[in-house]
Amino acid sequence: LEFTGSMRTWMIAAVGNTMKVVGASSTGFIGTICLMCLLVHACPRCADNVYRKEIGGNFTFMDGQPVHLSWFTGNTSNVVPAEAYAFWKAVLAQGVSQGMGAFEIDFLNYNFNLYDEFTTQPGVFSSWIASLDRAAMDARVPVQYCMALPQQILNTVNLRAVTTTRVSADGGRKCANTRTSEPPLR
Repeated sequence: LEFTGSMRTWMIAAVGNTMKVVGASSTGFIGTICLMCLLVHACPRCADNVYRKEIGGNFTFMDGQPVHLSWFTGNTSNVVPAEAYAFWKAVLAQGVSQGMGAFEIDFLNYNFNLYDEFTTQPGVFSSWIASLDRAAMDARVPVQYCMALPQQILNTVNLRAVTTTRVSADGGRKCANTRTSEPPLR
């Protein structure tokens, strides 16, 4: 299995119910995961992602503000809201066909703050995230939020596919797998 198009590319080999992560660009993580199904993770995409029309993909992307995180520095992009439903439907269909059982949309705070369309046009982000919800319901895939802003959590009362949320402090500090001497956030 190969999931691409985000800031990370995960290569996963499946043998029965054990999946071996054989490579993950930009993280260097190698390990074994014992799962019945996959939780596929997505965050803002690189500006040169494979889904972008200019690179041979099928979707139009809006460019975000440059960002510097502990594991990524550069320009990001995200599918335009008008094409979000078709995009999420395609991504989730690919995931389901390869064993995905749930989907995590990560860095929601960045997904909101990096794009002028979301921060200057009321309702545009809600429409974009509702497209993910609708596509997830169509694919029968539960969605987990990560690093969501309070208003995004509150908006889930209008959504049906979001089943869980994960509060994370991993988005601006050194990742746990870098063997830093920094204590964990408390």
